[in-house]
Amino acid sequence: MSSQEGYSRQVNAATPSPTANWPVPEAQSRGEEWVYDVFTPPHIFYDATTQRFRVTPAFGQIARPGQLPKSQGFGLELQEVRRAKFPLQLIGYVGEPGHFLGTFANLETYETLLLTTADRVESLGLCIDKLEVQMVAVKIPDSMSVNDYRVSAIVRDLRTGQITNLQQGETQYSDALLATVTFSAGNEPPRDVSVGDTLTRGEDHFIIEKIRLAPPSVDVTKEQPGRAAQEHHTLNPSISPVQFLP
Repeated sequence: MSSQEGYSRQVNAATPSPTANWPVPEAQSRGEEWVYDVFTPPHIFYDATTQRFRVTPAFGQIARPGQLPKSQGFGLELQEVRRAKFPLQLIGYVGEPGHFLGTFANLETYETLLLTTADRVESLGLCIDKLEVQMVAVKIPDSMSVNDYRVSAIVRDLRTGQITNLQQGETQYSDALLATVTFSAGNEPPRDVSVGDTLTRGEDHFIIEKIRLAPPSVDVTKEQPGRAAQEHHTLNPSISPVQFLP
């Protein structure tokens, strides 16, 4: 049997734990959005549209303290850049074998056109080089495939000779780029602009010089009456959620 004779209770003083201050993670040389934090590394994935890898930063779309849009004070801000839709879209077809006509939508005039091989759309400078309706297997969700007619068209630009393939039910995009911009002050709605467009706000004239898709950016020249010097600026999205690999 144990005895408690000669036992005295001892209490040791608590040892304070050191406080660790983690430094703010610094951006890697690949770009300011490539930040490797201890517990929140960026997510890298492949963009099939641009055929490049890109990264979602650990901080998401939240700006860092003190971070301001680079275009602040210029008067114009960039929201997004995207490819423009091809001005002629193929909707479907009418008729019967041997006498098919393609149903097209003119996106500039909002007209619906019935066209066949060798027809032209003079307002767009386009020619239908070939219209073809074929029987193909169409997959139906949760069901068996069925055979149905589908129309396709080969369209030629009369000015450049460029060929575009249109498929029924598929949106076709062109090589032209559109940028959505907005004025920094006021409640005016965003505007879609292309290279060469000019926006006017009061005495300020903004000329769209160049548009880039990846990474999204727009070169703008700002002119003001009475000022000999022009102001040039490259607009970037105020807070970009991704950074493309060079």
